[in-house]
Amino acid sequence: MLKKKALNTVVIGTLTFLIFSGTAFAHNVFTEIPLHVGRGEELTFKSFFSDPDDPIDQRDMCDLSMQVRLPDGQVMPLEMEQHETFYLSRKLFDQEGEYVFMLEREPYQHRTTQIRDFGKSIVWTTEERPDHSNVGFPLEISLVSAVDKLASGSELEVQVLYEGEPLPEAEIRLHTSLEPGGRVYDPDYPRIVADKNGVLKLSLDRDYNYILEVRHTVSASDVDFDTSLLTRNIRFRTTLYVPSG
Repeated sequence: MLKKKALNTVVIGTLTFLIFSGTAFAHNVFTEIPLHVGRGEELTFKSFFSDPDDPIDQRDMCDLSMQVRLPDGQVMPLEMEQHETFYLSRKLFDQEGEYVFMLEREPYQHRTTQIRDFGKSIVWTTEERPDHSNVGFPLEISLVSAVDKLASGSELEVQVLYEGEPLPEAEIRLHTSLEPGGRVYDPDYPRIVADKNGVLKLSLDRDYNYILEVRHTVSASDVDFDTSLLTRNIRFRTTLYVPSG
């Protein structure tokens, strides 16, 4: 009888671990911020570590940090105020041009896999569309379309880069808000495969918010940064936030 109870405990514990493990692997990081902000305006906005289809009051937390690239090219750290299920940040937009917010999670070890999360959001303070340049994430979603398409186009062409090079047949998970301008996302998202150059076209309804997400796993022996002795793989996850137009 004792052995049976012990076995049941092990089975239940294993199932619980697998459920929570699957949940953790479904998460990503993203910053919700509008695409257009008036010059001289100060804005308060939120950043998340979560499964995008989770209600906001049920989302998880972890250690996140943020930098912002200013229109003049300077990159500065941005303070993040921790709340129960999100981080709150404030920024004064006192320059004309493009601001890029770069969100990063502290590397996290799950069994033999190290997980690295990145998120990118773009803000303009001018009606003229400045050219967008990449920020240099190890895994990054880059714009191929003219920047006007990011503002209001129903079709958006992007390219997935790993270490600055095209990632062939990368898979984008297209998270769409459940309602126009909504902040909770449809759990049934499409997965769209890029071509051999890592390029793919997306058809968007610009009344909705979108999170574009890509994941890529490599062997720990293929990276040039230090990892623990237990680490066998590195899983990169990256997002691009596309708000309603």
